Amino acid sequence: LLPGVTPPPLPLLWWDRRTETDGVEQVDGKVVLGAATTGQLSGSIALSANGKWIVHVVVYASDGGDSGDTLQVTINGVPMEAVKNNRRKGAPCVGTTCLSKKGIYMLSTSIVGDQVDYKFQWQSSSGQEEKHMFLGAGEAVFVGDPSETPDVPSARNYGTTISVINGVDGKSLGKGRKSSDGAEERGFEMPKDPRLFLLLGKALVWDGIVDGAEATLNVPPPPPGRKYTCVVTQAGMMSLYQENCDVGVERKAELSMSPVLAPGSARFILSWGKQPSDLDIHMLVPGVGGASGCEVSWRNKDCFGEARLDLDNTQGYGPETISLSRMRPGKYIVFVKEYNGNPRAPMWGVSSATVTYYSPDIGSMVYKVGQDGYVDGIHWLVLTVDGTSKFPEACTQSTCPAQT
Repeated sequence: LLPGVTPPPLPLLWWDRRTETDGVEQVDGKVVLGAATTGQLSGSIALSANGKWIVHVVVYASDGGDSGDTLQVTINGVPMEAVKNNRRKGAPCVGTTCLSKKGIYMLSTSIVGDQVDYKFQWQSSSGQEEKHMFLGAGEAVFVGDPSETPDVPSARNYGTTISVINGVDGKSLGKGRKSSDGAEERGFEMPKDPRLFLLLGKALVWDGIVDGAEATLNVPPPPPGRKYTCVVTQAGMMSLYQENCDVGVERKAELSMSPVLAPGSARFILSWGKQPSDLDIHMLVPGVGGASGCEVSWRNKDCFGEARLDLDNTQGYGPETISLSRMRPGKYIVFVKEYNGNPRAPMWGVSSATVTYYSPDIGSMVYKVGQDGYVDGIHWLVLTVDGTSKFPEACTQSTCPAQT
């Protein structure tokens, strides 16, 4: 981690860091109780920095399982709630409003330190694996080191209007709003408003609720030559990490979040600034068994029923989003095109364009124009992803051919 940089969120791969297991196995990325009625998994994960972290655990109920079955979650020695296997409910809930009614349970707790110790304990009335609840990858989100003091200049506050939206459908993530869970159009109902953490390096500058997912934040501008980092958490969403955030610098900041991802899936979200008005995200999807590949774009929004363009934005800022329900063997290539751009005078230098790759296996990784991949006229060749390992690499001229 470079000095002065806020630690990014970390994926918590429970199976990979296990120290003890009994009756539990990993199948297709799912950590699940096998052919037994009880089992447990425990382990420890080192974090990248000492400080305060929010830990997310995602549990999925199973079809046909007994509603009395439980999965007890314990983080750093503190038991959280025991999740029951109910496909018609979900968590978190506030009053009568619950995030999901499809069996998605997102549990959260905070810790202070640099390590996550975990234990999961299953109890079931059935010995059939397919009837058992399972774990997806978790996430640890850094939200400040209590011992650090932010080096914020004494200056007049600058107001920035913040909007927090779902990157899949572009809808507000405010309390009571319904939006996509990544599979179903109105699959999530937000039980609360999103929470924003504004950081300068490891120091927390501001922390609060973004009322209605749209609010004006008044803070002093960051020190010369630096920008704040924005971290946003919201129920049902993977955390948003924007290393160079426009809060305190610009009048508007739109923050796009990704719904949590089931094992084996992936998502790519393109965001940019006020200019240019229209950037388009594209993906080259590999074929299988000698079949030709396919290109996802605004002209062709679906490939093989597995890769789809969720959102096409033509008014600046984005987002534009491609989601994958599964990844097949082969190489995926992601690139961005400036729509109706001038090849002799492209606007990449003022675009502040980023592509964020979300994966339950990798976490989230941000690619920035001018820093990652390469630019060829009105095309920005961003990254490749291996469909088997899920591992991404920034494009080079040898790995990503120029587009026309």
